Amino acid sequence: MNVTIPLVELLIIAGIVWGICVNLRHQKSGDAMHCLQEGRVYEGLCLLANADRWPQITTYLKSKLPLPEENLRPRLLETVNQVKALRSAAQSTSTSLPTPLCEQILNETNEALDALWHTCQRLATVGRLEVDAQLLKHELETERAHLQQLSQATESAKIELARLNLSGGHQQIEDAARRFSQLGWAAGELRRLDDEMWSDETTSAPRETA
Repeated sequence: MNVTIPLVELLIIAGIVWGICVNLRHQKSGDAMHCLQEGRVYEGLCLLANADRWPQITTYLKSKLPLPEENLRPRLLETVNQVKALRSAAQSTSTSLPTPLCEQILNETNEALDALWHTCQRLATVGRLEVDAQLLKHELETERAHLQQLSQATESAKIELARLNLSGGHQQIEDAARRFSQLGWAAGELRRLDDEMWSDETTSAPRETA
């Protein structure tokens, strides 16, 4: 026996579901801001990104993220915006491109954003120490170089995605897949700084001697 639900009830159910989703997003946003205030930058930015709160992310990166050197801020913000733009473009063109290629772009942009949030955590921790940036010149140059690599890889990926949407073909798709892999490599290089810093060898407790 078929059961039909009146339109009014469907609208009420839809309204309840929408309200629950909005409340969850606001709760995530509140939790994220609390994390940022406590210095848990990585966790806070992940929560904001998952809740699609990009205006709040931009505001935080522009003026509230502590940095050891202000010259890093424009590059950091530009790289985040580029990766986010590539991710949004891949989502909007997913119907015209092969599914594996779209999944590759989305996976690598997600990895890139994760690496950037780790970078923000690392820089914020140093920024709060208020150490003279001249004493950290080598380390900050390394951070800047990795951000530059990721920015360039993202720009190249955006160009390839544009070409695919204009005149995509089998060879173009193969070339684009190789180009998109450079984005994952650049994100990996950025993330490698954290992997080396918090590896088991560097964080293991000293052995007790008999």
